[in-house]
Amino acid sequence: MTITTQSPRVVQTTLNYCYPEAFTDEKMQLGIIGGMRMNYDTRAVEIQDVRGQEGSYSLDVHGFQFLNRPSAYTAAFDEGSVRDTMYSEAEGILKQITGASRAHVFSHITRKSPFERTAAMMASDQPDDALLDHVPPARRVHADQSDPGAIQVLNDNMSPSEVERLRQSRWAIINMWRPLKPVPRDPLAIRP
Repeated sequence: MTITTQSPRVVQTTLNYCYPEAFTDEKMQLGIIGGMRMNYDTRAVEIQDVRGQEGSYSLDVHGFQFLNRPSAYTAAFDEGSVRDTMYSEAEGILKQITGASRAHVFSHITRKSPFERTAAMMASDQPDDALLDHVPPARRVHADQSDPGAIQVLNDNMSPSEVERLRQSRWAIINMWRPLKPVPRDPLAIRP
């Protein structure tokens, strides 16, 4: 793939933010219809489209990095194949870019359902605590991990002795996004 450098393009759009009271409300639970029905503080923003400038960003400086690493994964979507192929690829990539001696992939989320499916559930008469039957694209600004949440993830995915060893050294949770096919809408936006 050849990427040509272009001047930055600014996109005018809106982003959805959570109101502060949402953080104490039961509706903030992920995976339920009520969480999708909650009201957002929608703000007009300018976003810089960085296509053609991906090499200008690094994990150490910006907190994110773009890599062009095609996957050997070629099967029609299958959870087992994703684990078998993409987990080991992700571990290798993370070790290479961070210099880590070890990387452990603990989970993945596949967002492949169109938002229209979520919108139909939101408009239905199902109760707020009903579980979503799919994983839609994220439609609000969010951080994937808090400091306490990161420690909980460590505790949930490593043995107690490994947790103790890691807590005495440097460790990190790094999210990796890899499209299984081109993403036509609901693109990833990040803030350094």
